Amino acid sequence: MFAVALVLPLAYGMNPATAIILLAAVHAACAYGDSFASILINTPGGVGSVASRWAGHPMAQKGKAGGAMGIPGSSTTAIFLAAMIMHGLQPGVQFFEKSGALPYTVFVGILLAQFSFFLIGLSFARHFAKAVLIPNALLVPLIVMLSFLASIAMRGFVEDVLITFVFGFIGYLLNRYRYPTACLVLGLVLGELVEANFHRALLIGRGSYAVFVTRPISLILFLLTIGALLWPYLKPLVIRRREEDDLKDEESALT
Repeated sequence: MFAVALVLPLAYGMNPATAIILLAAVHAACAYGDSFASILINTPGGVGSVASRWAGHPMAQKGKAGGAMGIPGSSTTAIFLAAMIMHGLQPGVQFFEKSGALPYTVFVGILLAQFSFFLIGLSFARHFAKAVLIPNALLVPLIVMLSFLASIAMRGFVEDVLITFVFGFIGYLLNRYRYPTACLVLGLVLGELVEANFHRALLIGRGSYAVFVTRPISLILFLLTIGALLWPYLKPLVIRRREEDDLKDEESALT
């Protein structure tokens, strides 16, 4: 998103199709590059590439970085809307109804950009992998500096820099004492989405929490969620009960 925001002023003097294709291509390229950083040096370049480091970085340590599939994706919708409005385009359904061949030109341009990324990746992936040879004394300060720059560039608030520092320190402690960071990251990534849909469900149910248990699909999902939360605590009991039953069966067989 940071790179797309930097490119946005350049799109001002372009025609609408070129501007939107440029922003989409930069966004896709950043997602692709984020996966490289996540897999090779265990440092996610964006929220969407966090999952890539869980399996990708161990594969890179075994010399199998080329087989690690990244999971790109991040929210840059606001910047794309700004670019469309800047060029006098109406976002939403009217973009397809009143823009003529422009939407299809954008689709073709984005498709060609994906083929370009594929060819570039095949040609230069082995060279990108040499990033692991950069000494940590140079790499770590560079990553920290870019993290702080990106945190203040997003909204311009100094508070965001402090939040970056606090959570960076928390992440260091979790890694230092071998606590799993996946749970915290998933909570941070999905928390806003879960909260938004929770409030949306309450609006649909007119403020009643019964909306979560009166519909079959929502009731099943609710029960599965409860089961997933309780299973780590119930699993040892189930295993112990099964071992006791097996022991009784063995004793009865001997007698």
